[in-house]
Amino acid sequence: MNDTTSPSDTSDSDAASSSTPVAATPGPLTIRAKRRRRILIGLGLLLGIVAVTGGGYWWTQSRNQPAIIEETPQPPTPAEAVAQALAAMQTATPLWPPAVNTNARPTKTDTAEDDTSEGAPAGEDSDAPLPPTANYDDQLSNSLLEILDIEIADKDLAPIEGNPEILQLHIDAGRITDEGIPSIVSLPNLIELRLRKSPIGDAGLAALADSPNMQNLQILNLPQAACTASGILELKKLKRLRNLRLGSLNARPEIVHAIVQLESLRAIHLIDIPITDAGLKILANMPRLDSLYIDGAAVTAGGWEWVFQNHPEIHIHINQEHHDHDPHRHEHK
Repeated sequence: MNDTTSPSDTSDSDAASSSTPVAATPGPLTIRAKRRRRILIGLGLLLGIVAVTGGGYWWTQSRNQPAIIEETPQPPTPAEAVAQALAAMQTATPLWPPAVNTNARPTKTDTAEDDTSEGAPAGEDSDAPLPPTANYDDQLSNSLLEILDIEIADKDLAPIEGNPEILQLHIDAGRITDEGIPSIVSLPNLIELRLRKSPIGDAGLAALADSPNMQNLQILNLPQAACTASGILELKKLKRLRNLRLGSLNARPEIVHAIVQLESLRAIHLIDIPITDAGLKILANMPRLDSLYIDGAAVTAGGWEWVFQNHPEIHIHINQEHHDHDPHRHEHK
């Protein structure tokens, strides 16, 4: 065997060696590069420490921070409610005296003797058209003192005593009793009084009727009173009383005999007073009656039929609705 290498073999080996890539060996870092690397590492560590420290502080503070509880607004006290109502009167748009309602239903005529009846000045018609105070349901005027949602007691009425600007007084969540009536009768120009949830009794009605200041009272609304027929009889002294809305746990069906003596009434609304067919006929025969609302009565279908046939001119509501046979039946908005 010949071990001698030929020139061609040598050249092929050199060519193969020259075509194989050789990895570059990194040189040693310079002093500047080492310094830069140390700075970058230090900055990274510093940022990490700051982040950890800040996060820990925030977490600690958030755990120690008391929870924020939104306070529920407290309703005004009775004294504040009265003060606010008085202030509202001063800022309201004046609507008194209101325009006369020319679309009102004609009223029944009266005898000449009634024109100078007790309580009406001579020469003045005691049965003159009723000012449309009953149409104030959705209006606020500078004559209306209205407290709707705050419970008002007798002692809370002191700030309104003697106020000549109050023509209408509405207290809907009160607990006014007979002891609060003196504050009310001190109002010299009152024409409308509405006391809901207020157990006004016979003594309160007597005080109301005996007051010279109440002789112009036209609308009396006591849906939760505590009176009897005796108290209603006292109201005969109010010669201008036109509208009576009454509910009382102490009222009996016989109360109609007292109501019928209030000859000035044109509108009656009785609430949960169990009047009978006989009582209904007594009320319907009142000479000036235009409107009769009865809730929770003991009237039969025959009783209502009698009213519709004999007094078709009276506007009737039964439990807040028209009867199917009512000749004036219509939809209310």
